[in-house]
Amino acid sequence: MVLQVNHHDSWLSDFLDARQSSKATEMLHDAMQANKMGDLDGAIRAADAAIRLFHQNNNQPGGLRAQFERLYALRRKSQGQSCSKESATLDQAVKKTGYSWLRIQILLERTSCLAMSDNFDDAWETVAHVQTLAKFDNYQSLQLRAIATEAALHSNEGRLAQAWSTSATGLSLFFEHAFPSERGFQFYSELEFSSEEAGQWNLAALLQKEAIFYIRSLGRFDFEATANFHLAAVEEALGNKESAEKDIATGQKIFQKLPQGLSREFLEAESKIALASLEVKFGSPTTAAAYIAGLDSVISKADNFTVRLDYEQTMADIQHKFGHADEEARHLRQCIQIGNKGFSSLKSPRDRWDWEHALGKAYRRLIEIQVSGPHQPIEALAAWEHYRTASSAANPNHMSSMSDSDERILLAQTGHLHNSSVIVLATLTDQVIAWIADDRGVREVKLSANTQDLTSLVKTFYSLCSTPKSSLEKVKSNGLRLYELLLSPLNQELALRHTVIIESDAALGEIPWNALMMPNGMYLSSKFEIVSTPALTIQFSSQQAKKGFLIAYPGAVTIDGELYPSLVHAQDEADRLAKDNADSVYLEGEDVTLQKLVDNLRHAQQFHFAGHSLTREFGGELAVHGEVGGQLFSATTIASLDLRGLQLAVLAACNTGSDIEAARNPNGLVGAFIVAGTHRVIASSWAVDSEATSDLMSEFYAALNSKRDKGSAEKAWQEALSHQSALHPYYWAGFQVFGPLN
Repeated sequence: MVLQVNHHDSWLSDFLDARQSSKATEMLHDAMQANKMGDLDGAIRAADAAIRLFHQNNNQPGGLRAQFERLYALRRKSQGQSCSKESATLDQAVKKTGYSWLRIQILLERTSCLAMSDNFDDAWETVAHVQTLAKFDNYQSLQLRAIATEAALHSNEGRLAQAWSTSATGLSLFFEHAFPSERGFQFYSELEFSSEEAGQWNLAALLQKEAIFYIRSLGRFDFEATANFHLAAVEEALGNKESAEKDIATGQKIFQKLPQGLSREFLEAESKIALASLEVKFGSPTTAAAYIAGLDSVISKADNFTVRLDYEQTMADIQHKFGHADEEARHLRQCIQIGNKGFSSLKSPRDRWDWEHALGKAYRRLIEIQVSGPHQPIEALAAWEHYRTASSAANPNHMSSMSDSDERILLAQTGHLHNSSVIVLATLTDQVIAWIADDRGVREVKLSANTQDLTSLVKTFYSLCSTPKSSLEKVKSNGLRLYELLLSPLNQELALRHTVIIESDAALGEIPWNALMMPNGMYLSSKFEIVSTPALTIQFSSQQAKKGFLIAYPGAVTIDGELYPSLVHAQDEADRLAKDNADSVYLEGEDVTLQKLVDNLRHAQQFHFAGHSLTREFGGELAVHGEVGGQLFSATTIASLDLRGLQLAVLAACNTGSDIEAARNPNGLVGAFIVAGTHRVIASSWAVDSEATSDLMSEFYAALNSKRDKGSAEKAWQEALSHQSALHPYYWAGFQVFGPLN
């Protein structure tokens, strides 16, 4: 048959050969029509009846097809957990058949259900597999649907540029052939969402109107109604009240075409939450409250992680506008409770980014409410560290859990700091808070810096420092301004201290601290040894000291067809280290493989990597060799290792520390080494100069190996910087020392 020849699909022939039941086929048809019309409860009832009748007639193809209709309805009803469970079972059954169309559709539904349940790692793996299957089986329309699903995942995880690019690619393919209008609706909807998140409201309105155009003629009343409500929300953001009211009326009229029931109630509720969310930001909290009133009973029945979070966050935003702090805090706590239940375990760096993306705002606002009233500094710091530990830590086998972040633990951890102090900086909604902790206790300072202005200043300073031809005068003036805003109010607290351990937050994590300029015209590194830490409560159990020194120089590596050439100065640097350390393990060229690095890191006390790194939106990787071509030693792999015996890792490669969008770099290589147990990590924040780096590393290792400074990476680094500080900060300030408090 045509399906078998063109698509390797035997479903239709198997279905026709199986024992037929007119009643079963009728119920399957009813389920399909009910799903199309948005009658999701009716679709489940009809699908269940069809499944039962097909099984009675031993008609497996029919039964599997009916199960898919049930699965589709569950996903549309936002029953994420049930949908994920049933899709896994159904996929196992269909995998054993030759029903390629059915399996691809099931996996697409599974992708959405996994994302709905906040299992994004598995969702990405599934949609990638779908792309491969759809291409192999020549189902071009399903390939487009997979592209749209991929764009939606990018949007859900905050990668707007990738979401836009993916949707634009899909839309171009859509216009090349006669594809179903649903695909056009999907792509325009995703493009609209990206525009909305970027604040491009006029563009968002135009794109949403295009999306409605493609869905209007299909009789998909649930999609059409919610799309009109969404257009109303965009019009609200633009201040077009009259247009918004018309769109709401249109949406409500279309909703009336759907059968009464929980499915319709939920779709209406979801639309009203989105409308209220934008109304409270751009319009009236009273109007927003009217939109969302009475929805709690419907939302409480939904098995949709995202919608329940959106509801509680919107309620909190409304109460904030009204000035009702207690009610706002109640909704924020509910938001966090829902989120923490959804993120039952933070298994990967990407999990932690998802958690931060979903709950960071709620945690920050709760702490802001706390510090606005009577409180003890240690109480507020403990609350902040409770949040920071969850968003920064990854490996529960090696470090303390979130529950350990209490006042007693914090005081014990900082009470031994006699020659050093910890500075914790928190960027809250409207202010920046600094806590200083050491053997004198915990103090709190509300800085005068405005969060938005401070973020802009940090980005400017980062750009100036990371550009070798930028004005040194501008570098110094911006560095002084940052010093005055962030550290000058703490001068008295830091007097007579040698080391400053900084836990920064959000954009502040991009500051090259060593290059801040003090009023005396000296760089900050001339006065303090500086260590950056992800969270105070990251503590590791002890492990027997090791002695090995692992040095790796991979040379030229080709990744995804792109050549990363040899770095001459990096090779000289690695050769020199190997010569000076006779007992070292020196991996060179094609011997630098992922497996050899993993095997040798387990026994190393020090690690030096002199090669290329790649910075991706969701992680960093070291470029190494594989069996065929290059391979990536990823942050996710590193974080899964036990590196508690590794005292120092020096990543003498480009962009290993972070990038300018730090909040979207949860898989950063530095963080991966730290959560795996590494005591100190030295890494760069921008593309460094190879020759200058080699000189800097020579100075560092000379200081580190001297009898006086043995074992103190931060002290040795400060001494190395003293020999380089006459140069533009581009050549030395990108490298920083990172590590936990202990």
